[in-house]
Amino acid sequence: MKIRTVNRFLVAYVLALVGLAALGYLLSDYALHYQSAAQQTLDKKNFVSDVSYVALPTMNMTVGAHGASGQVRMDIGLEVKRQNAPYVEGFGPAINERIATYMQKLKKDDIKQLDTSPWLRKELLGEVNAAAFPYPVLDVVFRRLVIM
Repeated sequence: MKIRTVNRFLVAYVLALVGLAALGYLLSDYALHYQSAAQQTLDKKNFVSDVSYVALPTMNMTVGAHGASGQVRMDIGLEVKRQNAPYVEGFGPAINERIATYMQKLKKDDIKQLDTSPWLRKELLGEVNAAAFPYPVLDVVFRRLVIM
């Protein structure tokens, strides 16, 4: 009687292990198919753009040379054509100097208004294009603009 109970237990144990192995095999096969399908989806979503962004270093400047002055901290990115990106990066110091000179001419009250970003972006785009003359900059992107 005991031997028969032990045999049944061993058979049930072996069947349970075989069942778990089969389940693991099926689930791992499903996971492999899922990963390959996800990779194919990601490959389809990759796109090539002819636009690149050049990040300028953080600039801390004083604005308002006449009257009330204040501090401005700006992180700016420049949108350029991909083939012009290395050349525009080379103009980085000249661009920073041009922006700093322009910002010193502004009044603190002018840049503290709510609609500062659109007109300042247009003005800085003109200054940046003048500094990086042979290579056009398409847009100026503010990553951070803090006026203190």
